[in-house]
Amino acid sequence: MATSRLEMTIPRQSITYLVLCILGILIFIVAGIIPYYRTIVKLGQKINRFSVDVEENKYLVPVYVSLKNKINGKDEMHRTLPSKESIAREQTDRIFMTFSEIARKTGMNVVSIVPNINSLAGNIKFLSVNVIVRGDYFNFRKFLNSAGEVPYLEHIEEIEIQQTPEGREYRMKLWLSVS
Repeated sequence: MATSRLEMTIPRQSITYLVLCILGILIFIVAGIIPYYRTIVKLGQKINRFSVDVEENKYLVPVYVSLKNKINGKDEMHRTLPSKESIAREQTDRIFMTFSEIARKTGMNVVSIVPNINSLAGNIKFLSVNVIVRGDYFNFRKFLNSAGEVPYLEHIEEIEIQQTPEGREYRMKLWLSVS
């Protein structure tokens, strides 16, 4: 009885070629693919950092320009206050035109200007006026600075800011000097 024995012998030269090919593939992966992958990851992180910086700059550039103009003396917001005067009771209708014109010049929209008639009762020297304007924050700053130039504006008692579907609304209670 002859036993059949299957022997498979792989020639040594084939094993050598197989090991060399596997080593070549490993060297290609270690020397080529892994460094490129690391480079791609680093570039992705740099791109993310730069996009965050760009977003920050969108918000900080107006502040920077404003501060730079202040340093150079070009700040249109820095003005001297006018001498205080009073408005005659008969001329209180000018209040509407005055604040409407200020709003128009500063890019704000007037929602309402409502004087408190009860504050005029008797011999009181001040008139309370509720003003509501709508617009951008920087334009509101311009509005406040321009309103500060009104000679009969005594002071601003309160400011309330509300977000509405149409934009930001700024509600103010102003006190005007009346003679």
